[in-house]
Amino acid sequence: MGTWSIELKTFPELNLEVMRRRLESPYRVWLIARHIDRRGSSRVTTKQIRSFVARHGLWTRKTLYRVLKRPSPFWERYGNILKLRGVLTVAADFDVQLVSRPVLLPAAAFASMHDTRVAFVASYFAERSRTISIATLADLTGRCPRSLIRYLDSPHVVKEANFMRSAREPGSSLDPELAGQGYFRANIHGHIELVKRMPNTYQSTLETAPRGITRKQRRRTSLSSATAPPTGESALPSPSGSAVEAPGGSPRRRYFRKPGAANRALQCASPLEPVYLEAQHSPDRPRGQFWEGYTVLERMGPPVRL
Repeated sequence: MGTWSIELKTFPELNLEVMRRRLESPYRVWLIARHIDRRGSSRVTTKQIRSFVARHGLWTRKTLYRVLKRPSPFWERYGNILKLRGVLTVAADFDVQLVSRPVLLPAAAFASMHDTRVAFVASYFAERSRTISIATLADLTGRCPRSLIRYLDSPHVVKEANFMRSAREPGSSLDPELAGQGYFRANIHGHIELVKRMPNTYQSTLETAPRGITRKQRRRTSLSSATAPPTGESALPSPSGSAVEAPGGSPRRRYFRKPGAANRALQCASPLEPVYLEAQHSPDRPRGQFWEGYTVLERMGPPVRL
C-alpha cells in the first residue's frame, strides 16, 4: 500500500463482516461516498464518486459502473443520486456491534482488492493488541488461513509469538502424545521445560479516530443489557484469544497480564476451559511472550496448572 494524504474512516467489526459476506466492492464505494458527503446529507451523486476515484487513480470507470449498477445494502439509488444508509443501520442489518474505535485507512488501500483486505484485517488490531488464532480470524472473515497469513504479513501489523510453559515434567525425551498436542522441549534459563506454541499477538500501526457515532450504539447496547433479565452468568469483556462463546454470544477473554483478572476469569470458566496468565519473558529461544495455562476441573473449582 502506498502513502496518501486522504484517509477514510472505517469500522473494524464492519470491515471483517464485509469480508465474510464478500461485499468489499460496494463497501469501498460506500466509504468513499461517506467521505465525500462532508455535510452529512446522506446523498451523493455518481459524478462525485467518479471524480474522486479518477482523481486518486483507484479503479477504472467500468469497474465503478459495474458496482453502482447492482443493488447494494449500503445505499438506495435514484437515477444519478445515491441515498446512503447510516453506519448504525448497516451494522444493525449485519448484526454487528461496533465495539472498537473507527480506523483511518489511506485511500491507496482501496486501489486493489488485495490491499483492501490487508487493510481491513490490520484495522482489527489498531485500537489494541489482540491474541487470536488464525482459525478464529478465519471464522470472523470467511477467508482461508493461507490468505490470512499473507494479509497479516504487512508492514502495518506487528506480530509477537506466544508460548505456554507447561507444569509437566519434560523427562529425558518428549512423549509422542504430548508431541501430537504441539508440545516441544526448550531450554529456558538453563532449564529444559515443556513448551507449546500458542496463537500470536497482533498490533496494528494504523491510526484510530474518535468513536463519534459508534458511541451511540455502545450506549444503546449497554442500556439494553442493563434492562435484560439476569442469566446467572457474566460475560468477560473484550474479545481476544480463541473464540470461546460467553453468555450473550460474545467471545470470552482468555489472556491476562494480572493474576487477579485471570482468577476472576477462571471463576466464570467452564470445566477444562483454559485461561492464560503472562509469565516471565525469556531472552532465550524460542523468542516471544511466555504464558502459563490454567483451568478448572469443575465449576468454581480450584485452578489447575496445565
